[in-house]
Amino acid sequence: MKRSLYDIDKDLFAIVEQIERLGDSGEDEREKDKLYQQLMDFRMEFQQKIGQWAKMKRYNLAMVEALEKEIARLNRSKTSIKNSMERFDNMAIQLMEQHQLTKAGIPGYGLRIATTTSVVPDVGWEETLDPQFKKIDQLVKIKKNDIKAWVKDTGEIPIGVDIRQRKYIALLK
Repeated sequence: MKRSLYDIDKDLFAIVEQIERLGDSGEDEREKDKLYQQLMDFRMEFQQKIGQWAKMKRYNLAMVEALEKEIARLNRSKTSIKNSMERFDNMAIQLMEQHQLTKAGIPGYGLRIATTTSVVPDVGWEETLDPQFKKIDQLVKIKKNDIKAWVKDTGEIPIGVDIRQRKYIALLK
């Protein structure tokens, strides 16, 4: 029967409680010996289960790394395809304009030259652009490393922040 780590942990505590309830009689001593052996077996099973969890974590870390590499590869491929399409589009526009065409191709698979309008600010636009066309957003960032250093040096937590710690699992090497 496969048991979960939580079941093993629960059984470990139950055995310890049974051992603590037993007395010093000969029969209790024999029962304690059996329980101690069972406790050793459960501890070994517990260690093996933790080892399996560590294997699973290593596997998952490797999968995440492989997926990140695959994502990077796919992003490079996507960028290459986009660049290729942009070069093709520029060449098609040039050829169509050269032949004074606004549309070309066959039904269902044609191209047309379309126009879009975008606003591109000049260099130094911050000073020269009329205020009615500006929206000022203010970005405030918290200097988290400075706050951590302050707390470490002084032991005081600045007003307006909360310090939280998070536990996590690190693999043994």
